[in-house]
Amino acid sequence: MVYAFIIHTLEPGPCRVLYSATFGQENLERNESESDHGGELQGSELRSVRKEQIEIVAKQVHSEFSFRRAVSGRTFDEEVQILNSSEAALPYETGIFRLRKGDPFTDELVAIWTGEIGRASCRERV
Repeated sequence: MVYAFIIHTLEPGPCRVLYSATFGQENLERNESESDHGGELQGSELRSVRKEQIEIVAKQVHSEFSFRRAVSGRTFDEEVQILNSSEAALPYETGIFRLRKGDPFTDELVAIWTGEIGRASCRERV
């Protein structure tokens, strides 16, 4: 089951989430230190926590993509030059990794991602 869909930048520099949607329900409870009331998060607090979780996953994908680019010896500028030439487009970068329970979600999930340098964004399913 797909829990989330994320589109974010892959350009060198900070990772920016451009779009995200979550499809699953995750029971997020307050830590006792966060509130005297305890219980489940709601409203803006829930959105804030989900946004942080999505940003963590996007940064992990961005890091893996950057590592693969460094290992391959290609630079961002070289890839953009290839895209602007008449040669065939660069293949998509793809990957998969496990998100351990509690990091950042309450359940263990798997992130499957596809990166396209020509659009400098990444689409992933969690």
